[in-house]
Amino acid sequence: MTARHTNLRTKFALIAAIVALAIVAASLGWIERRWMEHASTARVFRIGYQNLPPHEIATPTGPSGPAVEVVAEAARRRGIRLQWVLTPEGPEKALQLGELDLWPLVGDLPERRKLMHITDSWMSASVWMIAPEDHGLLKPQDTAGRKVAYTLTNLQLRLARTHFPAAELVEEPSVTASFEAMCGDRVAAALVLGPEAWSQLARETCPDRKLVFVPLEQGRLRVGLGASLRYPDA
Repeated sequence: MTARHTNLRTKFALIAAIVALAIVAASLGWIERRWMEHASTARVFRIGYQNLPPHEIATPTGPSGPAVEVVAEAARRRGIRLQWVLTPEGPEKALQLGELDLWPLVGDLPERRKLMHITDSWMSASVWMIAPEDHGLLKPQDTAGRKVAYTLTNLQLRLARTHFPAAELVEEPSVTASFEAMCGDRVAAALVLGPEAWSQLARETCPDRKLVFVPLEQGRLRVGLGASLRYPDA
């Protein structure tokens, strides 16, 4: 591993830690208040997660990350028992079919409210387009006929279809992979949630190029706790 990649990993870890502390401080009390009506119960709620750093991280020993820690602590304080279930495909199908009861972070889009219950937002995420300046993209409409990368989640696919209807959408397994495709000129731009957590990584992936960060229309996404409509007690 080169010194550059080691430095990238170190900075990424620091950024993720800062984001985690901010989320924990802002969110724990809100979620706990939302669960105050639940008494201690023998019911075990199945709650899904996926590998979506920095908020949700799948590790060999189970889930980690600030979203997991906030929800787990709020549930512990209220005597609510959780069973964490790794669900790589995301929340929509699993909650709709009743395979899960809850999901810690769900982007609040109107079409999703037909599939699941979404609480009031306990955090928010900004939505941006990132591209090298020499690609000449200053607004989403400039991507018509060009390739735009998004990270493999139902939410990002919905957002990409909304903001880049005339672009060719390219699915990537991670934010890092999206940046590498963008900086390698395999795609023209990348869709990113919360660039404050990724801007340093993007610049280090493209060290010799100037990047443009374009906020998307209605780009502040509300994020709440998702619950299956099949289980009223969830």
